[in-house]
Amino acid sequence: MQIKVADDRQPQILALEQVLDRSGLPTVTRKRIETENRNIRAGVKGERDAAFVIDLYFGRSENWAVIHDATFGNAGE
Repeated sequence: MQIKVADDRQPQILALEQVLDRSGLPTVTRKRIETENRNIRAGVKGERDAAFVIDLYFGRSENWAVIHDATFGNAGE
């Protein structure tokens, strides 16, 4: 049984691309944004691939619960 699907990261990608479209953006800032955008895209692909396999084996099972992108506790504290 699938309880939660993976979060949509497209709004973050679009926001970064909009910033990159601005003229006069410092080179250092541009490179950081490009790196962040690449990292998000790579993460999305990895999450999508993993979610496919998890859903394939466990998504329709009545004995398992699949919760994508779940966060528990106080991460980072």
